[in-house]
Amino acid sequence: MSDERDESHRVKYFGPRDLANGWQLDRVEQLLNQEPYNIVKTINDALEVLNVCRFIEGGILPQTYGDGESEAASAWKNQGKAAVARFFNLLVDVEPPAAGWKIYFEYRTELLGELERARAFEKIPAEKLLPSLEATGLSLRDFLSSKPLVNNYQTRIRDQILSDPQHAEMLIDKLLGEKRKRELHVPTNITSSEKRELLESYIRHERAHPNYVALIARASTSTELGIDPKLKLLAKRRQKQLTDDLFANGRAITSGAEVSLSRNQVSPVEMEMQGAVACYSYGESWLNSSLDRPSVLNNFQYLFEFADEHSILQAPSYANDLGVIERVIGVTGKRDYPTGIAFGAKEASATLQCQIYEKYLEAEGIELESVIEWFFTEYLAEEFDATGFTFEPSPSTASHLTRVRHLFAEMEGVINQFRLFVDDGEIDFELLSVSAEAASFAQVPSLVERKYLYAVEGEPVQVCAHLLFSDQSRINYISEDRQASSFAQLLLHERLVASDFRDDQRSAISFLVDHRIIKEQNGRLQFASLGTLKLLRQLFTHEAASYYWLTENSRAIADEWLQAGWLNQQQTLLTTAESRYFNYVLNRTQFDNGPELRNKYVHGAQARNQDPSEHYATYSTALRLIVMIAIKINDDFRQFYG
Repeated sequence: MSDERDESHRVKYFGPRDLANGWQLDRVEQLLNQEPYNIVKTINDALEVLNVCRFIEGGILPQTYGDGESEAASAWKNQGKAAVARFFNLLVDVEPPAAGWKIYFEYRTELLGELERARAFEKIPAEKLLPSLEATGLSLRDFLSSKPLVNNYQTRIRDQILSDPQHAEMLIDKLLGEKRKRELHVPTNITSSEKRELLESYIRHERAHPNYVALIARASTSTELGIDPKLKLLAKRRQKQLTDDLFANGRAITSGAEVSLSRNQVSPVEMEMQGAVACYSYGESWLNSSLDRPSVLNNFQYLFEFADEHSILQAPSYANDLGVIERVIGVTGKRDYPTGIAFGAKEASATLQCQIYEKYLEAEGIELESVIEWFFTEYLAEEFDATGFTFEPSPSTASHLTRVRHLFAEMEGVINQFRLFVDDGEIDFELLSVSAEAASFAQVPSLVERKYLYAVEGEPVQVCAHLLFSDQSRINYISEDRQASSFAQLLLHERLVASDFRDDQRSAISFLVDHRIIKEQNGRLQFASLGTLKLLRQLFTHEAASYYWLTENSRAIADEWLQAGWLNQQQTLLTTAESRYFNYVLNRTQFDNGPELRNKYVHGAQARNQDPSEHYATYSTALRLIVMIAIKINDDFRQFYG
């Protein structure tokens, strides 16, 4: 039952937004004009019919189809699925050819799904079926994606996994990696000692990948998984060796930031990219003119851009910061914070900005910690009548190790003070002393009732934001000379009409029109409202919008979307993304791949003879985290009393 024909014409459904959908519709229509039972002669025929059924289910049909044709396509789909099921039920009763079936490359993994439905793995012995599947090009990873295959062929699959140290990567993906669309399954007959032996062999293997080794190093100890402290330490040391080798051989991409001060620069800040390195230069004339305490803190928000004009922090790793490759093939653990090149550059620049500014202020006789003390103890009382806040600067003569430990304690102190102030309108230090606990950043309340707005997953607001601003939107591209990084950019720079788009793209255009995001005026596509555009942009870029900083027009739209259930609201000091960022940096409550600085310094878990420069780097991080908290608290009071 092989198919000798050229397979380049075969229909393949890659998803509702794929650019290939449009040019495949001619072939889809050609097949819809035939009876499914007459089409299905070979495995490839059957799998192609299955893909046409998916086009129908996704509503991707020729633009010329009316209601009658659409109903006929729906009936064709039911017949097609029945024809495919009948074909595979008959197929499993035939002994697989020794040379394997000839399967169109794109259909290999779909073959497994249909064999599952026909219960082939129960009916055909492993020694007969697995060689045929391997001959089609299916890999061990493909086999692990089929739970029935793994369950029925446990011994054969177990032996294959243990036969090569590099197969440990699949074990790591399953046990430690982030959940992906294609879930892997592991035979239950692999013992914990076998898992440990395989992981150790992988760590020592010459082709071990540093990201997989890092997942082992960060993993929690588990007897079931075969991970103990010795294995974690081995992985940690091996990861360092692999990373050092990578940089030594010049195979790594250099990215990051450079920060400098300029005496001759007139503008407050200048930035240029040198490759993947962001170079910032700050004019000393501006810094010299802004040495008063309010200006010092304002410089962090507006000059160094710690927060945007709505006081939403720039520091977190937002989903749109990740590149396409980082999103698709990055090796991440189940409890990993999503870091990438852009996030690393932001962290590097923010750390350098804080260090160079702190040194500059020190040369001018200003202690940054004293400015922070003024904010909590004087400014809040004078500006908002919020009395009782305390902040004790660390001794300037103390080591950075000592100062870091002190700052982390003071940061938790001001967060808990703010929590009490929101709850009770005052700070009762006796109550604070009996209720003191580690700060839960996600639970710190806000004075403002409707503080942040979030798009509800799967609702029209989230879909519209993706279509407008994502670099993966299906309407970003018309032709080589009419494309942009987002549909919003394309619409801003091009005169567009609905007919410019392919048949499979027009449903997205119609969706935006139906939800009053764009409109057709004089035949042209235009944004329906600037307020709508700004609100969607904020929700997409920072994954939240600050309600009281929205324009009157944007608030009216937000109220409408809240009523419709397309938005959620939250009354917290930090956005969800911001609280996740603080947890990533400071502890292990949510993530395993963070530096857990608060935990390490409060519990004295530093390595002996640790480089003092590392303590200074942590001190700079502690300073900028406290500055961020000050920015958020100031914003909360401004909104409440504004």
